[in-house]
Amino acid sequence: MPPRRIVGRIHMKIVLMIVLCSLAILAAGCATSHSSATAWEYKPKSETTFPGSTWPRILEVEEVYELDYTKDWIHLQFPIRDAADSETLYSFICVGGSDEYLDSLSGVTGVNFVGWLGCVLVEGIESFSESSLLAEEDDPYWHTRGRVSGADLIGKRGEYPEYGRVRHFRLRGLKLTLEFFDIQETSEGEISKLKMRVRVVNDPTAHSAFAEPSGYQYPDK
Repeated sequence: MPPRRIVGRIHMKIVLMIVLCSLAILAAGCATSHSSATAWEYKPKSETTFPGSTWPRILEVEEVYELDYTKDWIHLQFPIRDAADSETLYSFICVGGSDEYLDSLSGVTGVNFVGWLGCVLVEGIESFSESSLLAEEDDPYWHTRGRVSGADLIGKRGEYPEYGRVRHFRLRGLKLTLEFFDIQETSEGEISKLKMRVRVVNDPTAHSAFAEPSGYQYPDK
């Protein structure tokens, strides 16, 4: 599957307008708390769930994205759908880019956008949120493994399990895997371009509402 190009260089004000429209972020309703997510109740059709599980089967999906950090902004979003009726159960969203762009976006929306790359999983067709189903505890997304720094992907550090170039998240009857590859570096040792593979498959052994603990600590700890 060819990678999707998802970045471009546009005047900052136009970029903000485009991304705000695509994210559908409203200042009055952009944050989703863990408490509201926990209260969400899925009423499954019996033939579409796994034995002993209340979580629905999903349509498995794999996407490859090209991330270009020579540009000002990065945004990707795709749905995870119910296998029975293709209803959007979750949205996987990533936002990244220059510090100037992320600061401007935070100022306009009131949402704290933290680089280098921030990825969240939210319920339904929602906008980017400071709360994420990828969290292992009641933490904002920048304290989850969905937040990625360029330094985490380079060299030996990139080989560290679950915090490096390959990360797995098990929850709600599914497993979401992030894999970063084809990494290009500048002469200063910073990442200029890379590809990210996102794979979502059914996993009937994943029962928790939020991501299960990975079994590893952040390598700085």
